[in-house]
Amino acid sequence: MMTDEEMVNKIESGEFDRNQLLNLYKNALARDRDEIADAAKIALQELDPRFYKSQFIKPIKDNIVKIIEKITNAEGWAACEENVAAKGIKAGSEMTSGDQVAQSCFSYKRKGWKKASIFCLSQKDETSEIKYTVTPHNAEAQTVDTSEEAIELFKEAIKA
Repeated sequence: MMTDEEMVNKIESGEFDRNQLLNLYKNALARDRDEIADAAKIALQELDPRFYKSQFIKPIKDNIVKIIEKITNAEGWAACEENVAAKGIKAGSEMTSGDQVAQSCFSYKRKGWKKASIFCLSQKDETSEIKYTVTPHNAEAQTVDTSEEAIELFKEAIKA
């Protein structure tokens, strides 16, 4: 039987195709062999960046969107008639620029406001926690760790 170190060396040498690397990754995770899983993941990213993103990054982005949709719907912000900002949840600029692996934002603006209040969820990289950022239309952005804190901040930010 091959040692973990030998398997990592074999992975790093490029002996495996995409499907083999994905199977190695999944099997290594199931058996708590983190070094092999990490090596397979890195090799997948180098071998096929597009596939890597579809397997590892897209689920993170989808989760962020799902969470923000759940919050905006539960709070009634998405259906609010007073909101004159473009409807919907959009990708945040920090994700577009590559500073965050995932970021989705919801904007809320009332007539007469120069700027919108913004509710954002972000995840810096694959292993980091989700952060919530609220930017009131008339104040500086605040980043918090929980949805409850962010919801309360955003409720204050959208008051007339």
